[in-house]
Amino acid sequence: MIPVLRMELRALLRERRGWAVPTAFAAVLAFGVLMFVLPGLLVGEAALDGFLPGVVAIVQGGTLMVAAPIVGAATIAGERERGTWAALLASPASRLGLAAGKLAAAWLYVLLLVGISLPYAVLSLDTGGFDGGSLFGFLVEQALLGFALVATGLLVSTAFARTWTAAVAAVGLVGAVAVFTGLAAVVVGTFTSGNLGAELDAAGLSTAWLVRGILLFNPGYGFALLLSSDPVTGGPLAWWLHWLALLGVGAALSVLAAWRVARLRE
Repeated sequence: MIPVLRMELRALLRERRGWAVPTAFAAVLAFGVLMFVLPGLLVGEAALDGFLPGVVAIVQGGTLMVAAPIVGAATIAGERERGTWAALLASPASRLGLAAGKLAAAWLYVLLLVGISLPYAVLSLDTGGFDGGSLFGFLVEQALLGFALVATGLLVSTAFARTWTAAVAAVGLVGAVAVFTGLAAVVVGTFTSGNLGAELDAAGLSTAWLVRGILLFNPGYGFALLLSSDPVTGGPLAWWLHWLALLGVGAALSVLAAWRVARLRE
């Protein structure tokens, strides 16, 4: 694993995209903060209080849900596209080491993107935006979400020989999961508000818990945890459950991706 990780990190540092993506993300984040905060500052209002946490969460979360699966999708598909996959298979590294090294390198790259927004998030501590617990929960959630999304991209990349097709499929899969779980939560919340809801409540299952159970697997659930005080989304327990859901999904997809890599030939 370590040789593969070292090779992947060196490749990222040498390639132009390795620096272009973080630089572009930092520029977009700075521009977003400026556009949302500047009008309030010009009229003497404390715009940072209301806007900064939302801007950081939306820009970072949106970027992560696109960039992380693409980075994962480029791992195996990129090697096959460049014609270097056969050479990797002939190297002393095991199949498990190949999968683990590529996953670790891609995740570290995603963690770099998460770290870029840290100064803005810390700034909001002094402006009434995040509190310490929310900030910690958000950063952990983003790190675990990045892990799950990178694992998704890695798994998808084993089925394609072109980077762009793997990237489109990975982003599409993440988007489909976000839409499906969101719609399912709305449908369940609406459906269980009638007679069925009463039966479920009598059985000890509340509508709020059913909706939460679905949303735990939504990639955008961290936004609700951070910005909402609704009982369905609030509280430390919701953070812990979401972390465990993301960690479980990421671990399961990593194992499945490693199994797929072990079966690949060319």
